[in-house]
Amino acid sequence: MIGAILVEPDRFDEIASVLKAEDFFHDRHSRIFSKFHELTDKRIGIDQISLGAAMGYPLGTYNREWDDQLERLLRHPHCINANYHAGVVRDMAVRRAIKAWALTADEEASTNDPTIHGKEIVAKVEAALFEIDTRESGNITYTAAEAADEALAEFEAHLIGQPSGIRSMFADLDDMVGGFHGGQLIILAGRPGSGKSALAVNIAENVITQLGSEVFFVSMEMTRKSLMKRIACSHAKLDSKKLKRPKKMTAEEVADYRNGMSFARALNLHIIDGSDITLHQIASGARWHKRRNNIELIVVDYLQLIDTQPQRGESREQQIARVSRRLKGIARELDVPVIALASLNRGSENREDHTPRMSDLRESGQIESDADVVMLLHLAWRYSPKEIPGLAKCIIAKNREGATGVVDLTFVERLTQFYSVYRETPAIPEPSKNGVAHKKKSAPKPY
Repeated sequence: MIGAILVEPDRFDEIASVLKAEDFFHDRHSRIFSKFHELTDKRIGIDQISLGAAMGYPLGTYNREWDDQLERLLRHPHCINANYHAGVVRDMAVRRAIKAWALTADEEASTNDPTIHGKEIVAKVEAALFEIDTRESGNITYTAAEAADEALAEFEAHLIGQPSGIRSMFADLDDMVGGFHGGQLIILAGRPGSGKSALAVNIAENVITQLGSEVFFVSMEMTRKSLMKRIACSHAKLDSKKLKRPKKMTAEEVADYRNGMSFARALNLHIIDGSDITLHQIASGARWHKRRNNIELIVVDYLQLIDTQPQRGESREQQIARVSRRLKGIARELDVPVIALASLNRGSENREDHTPRMSDLRESGQIESDADVVMLLHLAWRYSPKEIPGLAKCIIAKNREGATGVVDLTFVERLTQFYSVYRETPAIPEPSKNGVAHKKKSAPKPY
């Protein structure tokens, strides 16, 4: 292949799109390929003379070893099948990389160092294999035409009411956010009991059932059984509290629950649950399911519960910042949106209207910085009887690629189910005892 480039220098860019210098087994071949890059960058034509000078053997000097090597390279240039041979070299490089990592893993697994955990070694190997499997030569570049076509396609999708990316299937939310896109970190935050887990589950369920996608769900607050019960009850329109006394359930309710569980078990939902899940486990699990099941959404419930395996002298704020950056990195690496739930501090409780703000994100401003979208859930009726029962405010506090504002949703708490609402819910006049009509507030209606 190196001989092919010397014979036909115009083939270099084509071959360089497949290979890197380190893909060659022999150091001398790797060095020559690097010199091809240097010559190209300097806009110097590739030939035997320019290559010799770059290697330290300028015209007029004689080095028998270099001359013999040059002769061997030109003996079988393989110009016609250069791309095929480039693929062979690349494949052998992948095999060597796998062997090297196997040896590294064996060494780390054999150590008696108590600070190195087995799960950490597994995660490192997973990350290395994924990098080997998906590695590209250099940076992928796009023409202005390609980038413009992508931007226009996104605009056209919005124009006909079909947001690009993954849709939550809540119409107003999708309209404002514009869909969830690969590489995005979406923060869904709220005070305890605000329904953030319910909304995350509803979104995951919608993505699976209505878009035909697969979802990776990291559940640290609920066990996998609790998650399935919630989905089954929601689908069956059954109050989950009734499961605590199953003998008092009617035959119809039992049948509905069983049907709901059949619905839940058929979902393309891949769950990892536990109270001590680490970043390494999330990353390795996400990679595995991306390769095997082509997941299109990751949900993490919730961010502050992730086992950070704190380093010496590291504050809690630094730990959460590391988690936030890593989740963003996973989204970019796998090109999928990551919805991470987060808890808010008590800041909103001390305000008169109790409305949450981005600054209420608990323990780290880094979350706010890393997030592409920040959604804050607020149930105003929890704090004031004057508010409409069941009306949930989803505050889009940050949207890197779109608008911010407030989206109204209906929250049926006993079913842990959110619904889209009509844009206008008319107030119904109701006569009072003194003959003066007053308006009665009504709960928002689902579509």
